[in-house]
Amino acid sequence: MAAVSDSRTSIRTTMPQRYKDLPLSFIKHPGTGDVRPLNDIDAVKQSVKNLILTNYGERPFAPRIGGNVTKYLFEPANPFTAQSIQREIEETIKKQEKRVSGVIVQVADNSEANAYVIQLQYTVVSLNVEVETSFFLQRLR
Repeated sequence: MAAVSDSRTSIRTTMPQRYKDLPLSFIKHPGTGDVRPLNDIDAVKQSVKNLILTNYGERPFAPRIGGNVTKYLFEPANPFTAQSIQREIEETIKKQEKRVSGVIVQVADNSEANAYVIQLQYTVVSLNVEVETSFFLQRLR
């Protein structure tokens, strides 16, 4: 008689989820000529920044995606507008980017340049890594 083994037991391991995205610069790798994807933290950073800078209606089949923050660039650069931008960014990330948590937003206005410096601090949930990033938000003339 042959012994029959029953292998119905499964082992689950928890691996951090890996994220990949294409860089918006589409710069080719010098050796292969392919576009090198962004991985993990860099992919999430790009996604958060794109989400903030996208206005409602810019994505054809997802008109409610975005932060609509650029509408504040046509308001006077002052602390009240900076506070409105901060709230808009916090709400946008909380509602639309589920890969991050613990978002801290700081907005500093540069009245002379009619621009804002946006500083973000958040944790990438699946990687449990804290990320800090900043960018300049300015109206094009």
